[in-house]
Amino acid sequence: MQAKINEFEIETDLIDEIYSKKTILISDLFENNINNGEFVIFKSTEDQQKTAVLYASKGYLKLINTKKLNTNGIVPKDVNQTVYLNLLKDPDFQIVCALGPAGTGKTTLA
Repeated sequence: MQAKINEFEIETDLIDEIYSKKTILISDLFENNINNGEFVIFKSTEDQQKTAVLYASKGYLKLINTKKLNTNGIVPKDVNQTVYLNLLKDPDFQIVCALGPAGTGKTTLA
């Protein structure tokens, strides 16, 4: 299985709603373009620092709490590290490959 990361720009109000609900039906936002096991990153159109990282599972998008994610003392510093840590913890993924420029945390996450 290959993890797919989907990025979208949305309004800040919708990001706030996602944070208050924690989960949202995929069908409420998308028709059929998001599958189980995929990640969705929402970025605010007004404030690029405001984001929501979600994981698709059983027809729902589940919010990943990036502030409290801690695996073996490793705390992700950005959205991509958050996705990689979740993949490393997911038993459905036997191999996780991280690509990126120097300084993005690949060695730390290995």
